[in-house]
Amino acid sequence: MTAVPRLQVEPSPTICVGILATDPLRLIGLQAILEESLHLRTTLLAEGGASRSSRPNVVVVDAGAPHNVSLAESVERLRKLLPSAPVIVLARIGTPEVMEEVVSAGALGFLPETAGVEEISACIQAVLEGTPWLPEESRQVALMSKSITEPHKNLSSRFTPKEREVLQWLTQGRSNREIAATMHIDEATVKAHLGRMLRKAKATNRVELTLRVLAEGH
Repeated sequence: MTAVPRLQVEPSPTICVGILATDPLRLIGLQAILEESLHLRTTLLAEGGASRSSRPNVVVVDAGAPHNVSLAESVERLRKLLPSAPVIVLARIGTPEVMEEVVSAGALGFLPETAGVEEISACIQAVLEGTPWLPEESRQVALMSKSITEPHKNLSSRFTPKEREVLQWLTQGRSNREIAATMHIDEATVKAHLGRMLRKAKATNRVELTLRVLAEGH
């Protein structure tokens, strides 16, 4: 099986990571990794949203800590307040529903709460470059699924031009609402396009669709 390449974030005090975490111990641990191990700046974000003056380059949401609002709502609020900062969710793995929820809300990265320095570094690098990052186990499944798809016909070739445009924004972590606004269509139309794409790709949700597209190198 092809190994998943790992990237490394170059030490840069100019990269600022916004952190949304309510558990003090988890916050300290995350800050230590980002500041001491990766040499990145951090800024703390409020539970109800984020200050525009913070201007982080990327945001990490700790889903393992209790939140006063749902995880999806936290991601959506951050995407609205800081549209240029990709969002990474740090959460327990093994719950596809949670992954689907946060990806649908606009998160571009998803990390297990047990992620080490190397994986966190690779995830930050990927999302800063506009590439979705999902758990390694999920990426391996995507690589395996590639072998059972039609070898002569990749996924994107099955989609209409409009569906390929939706796919483009989907793989950049855009929510249905953001895709609708960008394409000047309503959310119902985006959902209709997505439904047809899922059927064509024989995928059960947008996370699986994104993984298969990434596995094919699109």
